[in-house]
Amino acid sequence: MSNANKTLLFEAISAADAQKLWADSPVATAFTNPEVLARIVDKVEWWGVYRSEQLIIAWPVCTNRDVVGVRPDLSYYVGPIIDAEIFTFKLHRYWSIYAECLAFAVRSLVDRYRNLRFALHYATQDLRPLLWAFQEMKLDHCLRIVPRYSAILALAEVPDERELFQNLARNRKREIKRHVGSDLLEDLNCSPKEVFRLYETALERQGEQPTDDRMEALSKLFGCIQSTRGCIRGWRNPESGRLASVIALLYGRDDANNVLCVADRDRRDQGLTAWTTWQGIRKAMADGMSVFDFNGANSPLRAADKHYYGAQPVLYFAVEWAVS
Repeated sequence: MSNANKTLLFEAISAADAQKLWADSPVATAFTNPEVLARIVDKVEWWGVYRSEQLIIAWPVCTNRDVVGVRPDLSYYVGPIIDAEIFTFKLHRYWSIYAECLAFAVRSLVDRYRNLRFALHYATQDLRPLLWAFQEMKLDHCLRIVPRYSAILALAEVPDERELFQNLARNRKREIKRHVGSDLLEDLNCSPKEVFRLYETALERQGEQPTDDRMEALSKLFGCIQSTRGCIRGWRNPESGRLASVIALLYGRDDANNVLCVADRDRRDQGLTAWTTWQGIRKAMADGMSVFDFNGANSPLRAADKHYYGAQPVLYFAVEWAVS
């Protein structure tokens, strides 16, 4: 791919074309998988930027409940997918192509969507092409960029489960060890109704209300886990048979995303949430996932908890524009 005299083209593409780009892209995650997006929003319009005849960017524009250009609830990094090949180039060449194509995509999207919300993957933090495009259009006052954080466990960089455990904070190790040999009964077929009831109770403990939109989003993500890739693991109280804890993971190509992890009040106070999270991490590692993503670390009350598992903070950007 030479840099010289390359014509850019912006046009609608099929989900199948987006899927091909997603399959190799280093910024692809479970949430940008076209098969997943089609299930969690009402409509996805895919747009592509071609440089000569090569697809460089695939960009999903999501519609939910008749609102165009939304970021799907309970989802992360839903935004442009970048071609894998350009990441192999020398930095100056990669950056030239990335900047040119991203700016072209932004200008083209603004012409079609006056309002748009998306996120940039943590591996694409360079905002300059986006900012320069809006400055050139004299619309920089319409742009809003919010820094956000998640917490990532790089499973591929850890040789084995033993070292992974050693990287945990002391209190997490203690809570996990407390449940080794537990009498809890594993259930791989938890009913969504039971899981949602446990989740709603957990939200209420935190002073939050389970909104209809959030519960609908969670239900759709559960459907994705069951029909694409991932796992839902629950554990029951052997005496009452009630669900004591559950973790739900949505898998991408090599990323495990912690969609939900909750425990009932009594067992939670005994550290069951930590043990359940650890079981999810172990499962992701056993399934060959390279990354365990806690999917958000922005609460002053709960962000630190995710780093107790040895997870590193990663910065990404939530972006929106509203052009009148």
